[in-house]
Amino acid sequence: MPYIPKETRPKINNRVAELALAVNTPEELSYAITKLILYCQLRIVEGKSAISYSWLSHVLGVLEATKLEIYRRMVAPYEEIKAGKNGDVFQEGDQ
Repeated sequence: MPYIPKETRPKINNRVAELALAVNTPEELSYAITKLILYCQLRIVEGKSAISYSWLSHVLGVLEATKLEIYRRMVAPYEEIKAGKNGDVFQEGDQ
């Protein structure tokens, strides 16, 4: 994950918290993420809607890295709890 300086986090955190209050479904979350990427793309290339392979590659890299970090920090621990509670399918002898 990109660990940005602490002094730059509040302005982003405040906006993200505001956006999160508007998101109620997975579809709305997908829409919000897409719009965020589109707005950033416009801003980063100085208001031009020039899409390049480089930009798209960076966006996909950010999304993939974020996905992997969410899995590592949130999904894997949840799965461990559930496996402990319900039994680990990888350890069972009864296929």
